[in-house]
Amino acid sequence: MDYQTFQKQTSFDGRIRKALLMLFVVVIVPGAVIWFLAYVVGGLSNEPAAKPQAQTQSVDQNNKEETVRLIAMVWVKAKLKDPNSAQFRNLQYTPPFVCGEVNAKNSFGGYNGFERFIAGTRDATFLESEVPPGDMDKAWQKYCKV
Repeated sequence: MDYQTFQKQTSFDGRIRKALLMLFVVVIVPGAVIWFLAYVVGGLSNEPAAKPQAQTQSVDQNNKEETVRLIAMVWVKAKLKDPNSAQFRNLQYTPPFVCGEVNAKNSFGGYNGFERFIAGTRDATFLESEVPPGDMDKAWQKYCKV
């Protein structure tokens, strides 16, 4: 589905709601289940915790952010002609979006140069080359805190 068709089918606000719902379903619900299970199992154990709670929360947050970045990279790669050639840089997670830059080979086997992307869900992932001029700048300022 190209950008123009997608834009006609849904408003940008609708895509944001969908991105938030997908984030909730993919990240928050499983995270809550894992946390609950860890709490129950940890509460039943008589052994002291191996790490201080603050350090554990920091590690959990870093793992969550890394997982979200990896999922976004998969969504971006799905839009490329040569996904295996993708090079990413400047990835940042600004909930519920992952923003960054990607460079990949084109149909002729040459690299295009880095372009920005914003990934919210599988269907709401956009490369700068797919959107009308100026729209990426507006979305980047609004959703990708630099």
